[in-house]
Amino acid sequence: MPEIPVTSTAIAAICLELVMMLAGLVLLWRVAFSPAARAQPPVKHLTVWAITWVDFLMFVWYIVLCALLFQAGVVYALKKLGPLTEQSQILAGLAAQVGALAGCGAFRFLRPFRPTFDYFNPAPEAAQRLPFAAGLVTFLIVLPLLSGTALVWQGLLELFGVEAAPQSLVDTFISNKSPAFAALLIFFAVVVAPVTEELVFRRGFFRFARQHLPRWAGLLVPALIFGALHANLASFVPLVVLGVVFSLAYERTGNIAVTMIAHGIFNLNSVFLIYAGVNQ
Repeated sequence: MPEIPVTSTAIAAICLELVMMLAGLVLLWRVAFSPAARAQPPVKHLTVWAITWVDFLMFVWYIVLCALLFQAGVVYALKKLGPLTEQSQILAGLAAQVGALAGCGAFRFLRPFRPTFDYFNPAPEAAQRLPFAAGLVTFLIVLPLLSGTALVWQGLLELFGVEAAPQSLVDTFISNKSPAFAALLIFFAVVVAPVTEELVFRRGFFRFARQHLPRWAGLLVPALIFGALHANLASFVPLVVLGVVFSLAYERTGNIAVTMIAHGIFNLNSVFLIYAGVNQ
C-alpha cells in the first residue's frame, strides 16, 4: 500500500485536535469527576414529553413517512434528468433528512394539542441564554471520549478480523470536485442534520424513553438506534457514545439548542479533518 505523505495542514489540524481533546478532558473532570462535581446533587432540567404510546408511534410514523416521500420525490425528479449517479443518491439521502425534519413539524402542528408538563425543575436561565457556550463545552467533552472509544472499537474490529470501511460521505468529501456540491454537503452536515437528528433522537426518542424506561435504558436505547441508523460498523459504537453524551447534556440543560450546537460543531470538526487530510 503506498504511503500517504503527511502535510503541514494535517499536522496543524492534529495539533489543534490534541489541544481541544486536552481541554475536553479538563472540562470532563470539572463537570463529572472532580470532588466538587461529585458532591453536587444530579442536575436535571428536562421537561418530560406528556404523550401516550399511540402519540409516540404517530410521531415515528410522521418522520418515516415524510422522509420516504421526500426521498422518493427527489429520486423521481433526478431520474427524469438522467441515470442516477452517486451524487444523485447522496441528494436523495439529504432529501430524507429534510423529510424527517418536516415530519417533526407535521407532528407538532397537525396532532391535537396536549401540553407537556415539568417533571424536573425548569431549565436555568443560563442554559437558555448561553446555548452556544454550553454546546461548545459539550463538544469539547465528547471529543476525547469519542476518540478513545473509536480507537478501542477499531482495535476490537481488527482483532476479530472484521473489515469496517468509513462512512461513504467521507469518500464523497474527499473525491468531490464541485465547490457548490461541497457547500451543500457542508450545510447539511453542519445545520440540517444536527437540527433534524437532535429533534428526532434527543427531543423525541430520548425524552419519551426517559419517561417510560429506567434511566440507563432511556439513555442507551435511543443512542443505539441513532448509531444503527447511520449504517456504518466502523462508527457504530462511537456514535452510540455520542448519543448518550448528547442525551446527558440535554437532560442537564433542558435546552435542545445546546445539543444542536454541539452536534453541528462536531460535524464541522469532522469536515475540517477530512479536508485537512487527517482522515487519509
